[in-house]
Parts: sequence; C-alpha cells; structure tokens
Amino acid sequence: MKKLSFKRRIAFVRTAQARWKKDLYRKQLRKSKKKRKVAKKAPTEVRIIPPSVFSFSNNYDATVNCLRELKAAALKVDENGHHETVFLDLEPIQEISVAGALVLAAEIDRWRLTVRKKIKPRNTKNWNSNVHALLSGLGFFDLLGVTSPIEDVHDDTKEITVLPMVSSTLLDARLLKTLSQISEVLHKDPSVYDGLVEAAYNATKHAYPKGHKWEFLPATEGWWATASWNPANGSVKFIVYDQGVGIAATLPRWEGWEKVRELLSHLPLGSALNDSSKMIQAALEVDRTSLEGGHGKGLQDVVSLVDGFEGAKVRILSGTGELLYLKGGTVELRDHESHIGGTLVEWTIPTHALGE
Repeated sequence: MKKLSFKRRIAFVRTAQARWKKDLYRKQLRKSKKKRKVAKKAPTEVRIIPPSVFSFSNNYDATVNCLRELKAAALKVDENGHHETVFLDLEPIQEISVAGALVLAAEIDRWRLTVRKKIKPRNTKNWNSNVHALLSGLGFFDLLGVTSPIEDVHDDTKEITVLPMVSSTLLDARLLKTLSQISEVLHKDPSVYDGLVEAAYNATKHAYPKGHKWEFLPATEGWWATASWNPANGSVKFIVYDQGVGIAATLPRWEGWEKVRELLSHLPLGSALNDSSKMIQAALEVDRTSLEGGHGKGLQDVVSLVDGFEGAKVRILSGTGELLYLKGGTVELRDHESHIGGTLVEWTIPTHALGE
C-alpha cells in the first residue's frame, strides 16, 4: 500500500472535517425546520355554544354552565403559557334576558382583562334580531371594541335596554352620577338611588375577601350595572352584578354572623348551612332587626326599595342561592347546583307604581 504524503494526509483530514461540518449543519437545519413547523401549527379553536334560551329565570343550569366554560377558557393556558383561541358562538341564542346579557358582558370583560385579546363577533347577520338589539343597547359591541355590524331593529314587545352597562372597581363619582340620573328619571325617588348605591357598595367592599381560594380568579374587584324597560308588561329593571364569592361565603366574617347562626339553628340540622338561600334569608332578617345603621344594613337597604312600590320585587342570585323578595316581606327561596359566579341583584318595578 502506497504511503500518503504529508500534504495528502492534511488534505484528507480537511476534507473529512468539511464533510462532518456539512452533515452537522444539515441535521441542525432539519431540526430547526421541524420546530418552525410546530410553531406555525394553527392553534386549536375552542367553540363555546350558548343555549337557545340564555336566562337565569328560564334556563339557569345551561346558562351558568356556558358562563363557566367561558371563564375556564379565559384562564386556561397551554404548556407555553399561551391562551387558547376561543369562538363564542352567539348565533344559537334565540332569547336572552337583560340579567343574562349583563353577566355575559361581565365575563367578556374578564376575558378582555385576562387574555388581553379582543373577541370578534362572527355571523352577526344570523343573530336573532332581538338578541342583537338588546346586546347592542347594553354596549356589548363597544365592549368588544367593534362597531355594531347591522342596524338594530327593536321589537316593541321585548325588553329594551335604556341604560348602557356601566362598571367600575370603586363607588366613584361616575357611578353616583349615573345613579343620580336614574333617580331623576324615576321622579327623584331617593329609595331607588339608595338601594342601587348599597348594592354597588357591597360589591366593592364585601364581595372580594382577601385570601379567598378562587375557582375562577376575578380580573378586577368591581361591579357591573344596567337598567331596562319592558313595554310588554310595563316594568323597569335595575340590575347590579359582581364576580365575588357570594353572600353566604362572606357571612362568617360579618359581625352579625352569630345572630345568623342562631336563626339557622332553628332549622333542621345540617340543612340551612348547606342552603345558600336560607343563609341569605337569615342575613336579611338579622339586618331587618338590627339597630345599627350605615352600610351594615346592606341587605335591608336592598329590599326596602321594593316596599315603596306596589307590585315591585327584588331577586338576589348569590352563589348557589336565590331569594325573591316581594313587597310586604313575602320571600321565596330556591337553591341551585351551580354557582352563578358572584351576586346578581335585580329590582323589578312596575311603571305605574313609579307614577304614584
């Protein structure tokens, strides 16, 4: 075998090194392309389909379950810390209550603050016209940061929002000004103003206790409010909502808790403490009999508005409990399987009573 010269050996080594580097570069390039392909892969879209009737009165469980899906999607992130793409399909909704629309808007607000991305409405031309008109009047499209795609067509037999949604984290001058305007519309009746202020005050002071272990962490410790007029039955509604823990969960920290426990002790053992509605009723009764003034009598201020108007009522949906208070002190209770996600207070006052 012929012996290679020194120069040939050097050339051979250099050629081998060049091939090795070229092969290494090709392997690295293939890995890089694979990574880029993974990065460019379209994210999975989660489609949330609301029920055809979006209402706490007529379809509570399905409505709350849809809201829970939206909250879970807003807080869920993948292994890279990215939020999923979510399509909230509102086309199936054929009927929506003002209360349902307000809570839906509050959840969209949570999404906006948490995900920091806009949710663009789709297929708006296929939406039910009354649903579109109510959401538009509420300020739903303003919340999404888009212009209403189609002109609203109101049905005079349906609920028409008369006050665009307002929200804040404070009982500030903006809310007080708004509530003052509402009071002026209602013949300057101070009881309306006081009741609405109290509900908003409770939302800012009591609904978000420190150290609470949240299932769905609030994006803001605030409240959302609106009002509507229903020409079909001649009634006005005022609604305030917060995303807090619910009244029953705040009671153990309240100075009137021992009195509440005493009232509950007269009920069958174990039932009352598991029924949010009974706990709300007991707290209301303690408020009514308390001699203390100020905001400690929050629930009393909320229901006292109803006693001033014939045919009026207030519904409190809080946690899993529901309390309906009618003028004169009649109370109806109901408990649900699912947590509404906060506290909703809804006053309904006949327009003929406002003119009395």
